[in-house]
Amino acid sequence: MSLRKINFVTGNAGKLREVKEILKNFEVTNVDVDLNEYQGEPEFIAERKCKEAVEAVKGPVLVEDTSLCFNAMGGLPGPYIKWFLKNLKPEGLHNMLAGFADKTAYAQCIFAYTEGLGKPIHVFAEATLDLIQKIRARSKIPIIVGGTTYYAESVLYENNLIEITSTKSRTSSESSSSEDSDDVPVTNEELWAELKKVDEKSALLLHPNNRYRVLRALQIYKETGVPKSELVEKQKSDETVDLGGRLRFDDSLVIYMDATPEVLEERLDGRVDKMIRMGLKRELSEFYEEHRDFIHHNKYGVMQCIGLKEFVPWLSLDPSDRESPLGEKLFKQGCEDVKLHTRQYARRQRRWYRSRLLIRSDGDRMLDTSDKSKIISDGMEIADRWMSGVDLFEDISTEQVVKGVDSNVLLTCEICGISMTGRKNWQRHIDGKKHKHNEKQSKAERNLE
Repeated sequence: MSLRKINFVTGNAGKLREVKEILKNFEVTNVDVDLNEYQGEPEFIAERKCKEAVEAVKGPVLVEDTSLCFNAMGGLPGPYIKWFLKNLKPEGLHNMLAGFADKTAYAQCIFAYTEGLGKPIHVFAEATLDLIQKIRARSKIPIIVGGTTYYAESVLYENNLIEITSTKSRTSSESSSSEDSDDVPVTNEELWAELKKVDEKSALLLHPNNRYRVLRALQIYKETGVPKSELVEKQKSDETVDLGGRLRFDDSLVIYMDATPEVLEERLDGRVDKMIRMGLKRELSEFYEEHRDFIHHNKYGVMQCIGLKEFVPWLSLDPSDRESPLGEKLFKQGCEDVKLHTRQYARRQRRWYRSRLLIRSDGDRMLDTSDKSKIISDGMEIADRWMSGVDLFEDISTEQVVKGVDSNVLLTCEICGISMTGRKNWQRHIDGKKHKHNEKQSKAERNLE
C-alpha cells in the first residue's frame, strides 16, 4: 500500500527534515515554488501562500510560516521575522527591545494544508506555551531549539519579567521628559538625576552613561507607577541569584552549547570572513542606499546592531571611492571592528547565561562543542542521563558569577572624579597606577594645608 503524498513547499532543508520525521506515515516531497511575500496577519499569510502553491503544484500542498512576536511591539515582527533577522541579525533583535520594560515574546508556527485545487484550506496555528502544555499532556517531551536567552527565560520561568499594562509606546513615554526633544537635548546626567528622584535604588545601580537602562527604569515607573526596584524585589524568590521566578515546568532540561574562548573566537572571526566571501560589500551597499536616512539617525535601533555601524565610514564614501585605497582601508577596519564587537558580545552572552540561567536551575547543562566530532554523542549522553532521572546539577561556584548588587552598584571615586559600576571595576581602579598617583598627590596637598 503506497503512502499518501504531500508536497511540502519550503526552501529550508531543516524544516523539510523535521516535517518528514513528524509525518512518517506520508510521502513528503519537497517542491520548490517561488511564493510571493504577503502582508497581513500570520494566518492570512499562510492561507494565501497555500492557495498560490496549490495553483502551481495542482496536488496536496503543505506550507509553513513562522512568526516571532514581541509583546511590547504588539506582536511584531511576527511573520516578517525572516527579513528582520536577515537585516538586523540576532543582536539587532535584542536591541529593538532595549527601550521596553516588557521583553516577553512567543514563537508561532502556522501550517496551511489543502488536498488540491478547489479543496478547502486548513490553517493550523499554535503559540509556544499552549503547544508545550498540549505536548506534555500527551506524556511527550517538547523540544525547543535555538532562541535568545530572553525567550528561553520567558518560556522556562513564571513571573520572570516586569509586565506593563499601559499601551503607551516607547516613543511617547520617552519623549515626555526622558528622551531628547527636537529643541532641548536631555543629557545622560539629567536622565539619571530624574531616575534618582523617583527610584533611587535603581539609579544607584546604573552608571549615568548607561542611557538605555536608565530610560527603561524610567519607563517602568511611568507606565506602572511603581519603581523598578520595588517590582524586582517582589519578583525575587531565591536569594542566591539575581532574579527569581518559579520554573513553569519542574522537570526541564536546558542544554547550552558552548566552546572554549579560543575556539569560539576563531569561529566568530571565520563567520565574518565567510560573510565577506559571500558578498558583504554588495549587501551593505544595497541596504545603505535603501535606508541611508535611518542609518544616519542614531536614535534608530538598527544603529545599535553589530555589523552595520562599523561600516558607516566606508558607506559614507561616494560609491566610486569605496574601492579606492582609502575605501579598502575603511572596509577592512569595519571588518576588524565587527570581529572585535562580536567577540565582546559573545563574552557578554556567556556571562549572561551563567548568571541568568545556569546557576538558577538544576536542569541546565553546558555542552562543550569545541570538538565537533563529539557534539552529538555528548549531547545524547546528557539527554539520556536526564531522562533516566540522574541529577544533572552543574556545580558552579557562585564566585564565578558576580551577582546583581556587586556587579551593578554605582561607585564614585572622589579623588579621581570618576564613577564606575561594579565592585570588580572599583577594585581594579583603586589598584591602578593612576588612582594611586592621584591619592598620593591628594595626601601631599592635604599635608601642605
